[in-house]
Amino acid sequence: MAWQPLNPPSLEKPRNYSQGVKAGNVVFVSGQTSRDKNGKPVTGDMAVQTDRIYQRLSDVLAAGGASLKDVLRSDMFRAADAPGGDTAAVREKYLGKGQTPPGLGVTVPSVIDPGVHLCVEVMAGIGEKESLNPSTEFKAPFAQGIKFGNWVVTAGQASRRGDGSVLEGDLVIQTRRIYEKIVKILAAGGATWADIVQIHIFNTRAANQSEGMRMPEMRAAFVPAYIPSRPARGVNISALAVPQFETELEFIAVLGKKEVFNSPKEWTPGFINHVCRVENWAFTSGMTARAKDGNLVGSNDIVAQTKKVYEKLANQLDAAGLSLRNVVKLNTFITPKADAAKYWETRAQYFPANQPQPAETLVNCKALALPDMVLELDAVAYAG
Repeated sequence: MAWQPLNPPSLEKPRNYSQGVKAGNVVFVSGQTSRDKNGKPVTGDMAVQTDRIYQRLSDVLAAGGASLKDVLRSDMFRAADAPGGDTAAVREKYLGKGQTPPGLGVTVPSVIDPGVHLCVEVMAGIGEKESLNPSTEFKAPFAQGIKFGNWVVTAGQASRRGDGSVLEGDLVIQTRRIYEKIVKILAAGGATWADIVQIHIFNTRAANQSEGMRMPEMRAAFVPAYIPSRPARGVNISALAVPQFETELEFIAVLGKKEVFNSPKEWTPGFINHVCRVENWAFTSGMTARAKDGNLVGSNDIVAQTKKVYEKLANQLDAAGLSLRNVVKLNTFITPKADAAKYWETRAQYFPANQPQPAETLVNCKALALPDMVLELDAVAYAG
């Protein structure tokens, strides 16, 4: 098999996914919450929960021959009702002093794990790495980006000026500032916008009509027309680090020849391509339960939407010469009205228990593109 599921004996073995996956020299760790070795929640303030999460992250990384020093990016999802507790000392305990790897932190309605309030996923690379911190930009406690081989992975970017102050404004103004920063981070790693393979977007609200009309022109100022649109996934979350922030974006870029694919069996909006393949890797856009005509399948129905989403994912990967067996990481968001247990039950039809399971992070988001849409996910696939 081209990739290796990671389920260390120190952790409970999930029924529906793997705690981590090693693909080539990259390790993806599923979103970890503060469970003990028997799978029972470890409750307490955020410092207690964070400590247990970093123990678990360390164990999964070690199973793949990596450590926390190899982390390329850490994404933290904090529940809106999370208790207090200083996590800085805990993070220093595991990550050491000084600048930490690129990261992202957002607040979501819940992390779907009863009794706990934090979920952290990481991506790690085994090999030499270089932190990327453009001199004209604010030096954060974490690196703005990291270069690993021919990959450039960015931290979550929000609308801060070079001096660290917040640039307020609507979604278009804030996104423009983020794009300015991304261009600099990519350049520091020897990459350009053409090397981007996947974009994750976290908004605190939906775009209004004016913003929707202005956004394409703003993008065109940064993205040459000859560059095919890249896969992207966008969800609405509860809050970002600063109240004035309305959007935060994170990017993965890979240097090398890229191809984009869209299945003729599925609906494709004009502003996005569903799969970008580079070397042995494929990165997808956010998959939702839209039929070929663009209409939503299964209004507020998590079972119907899960079936449609995985049918679409299979078709899009097939267009790129891959299948669900190549999926190594899933990033999954469901709205609070959706039943997570029904999602896992339905998902099992597409990843049978007798087959290796990909890594997966599942958390709540506040809302998706349509009021009755309850599920969106994106994937990374590997054909090595």
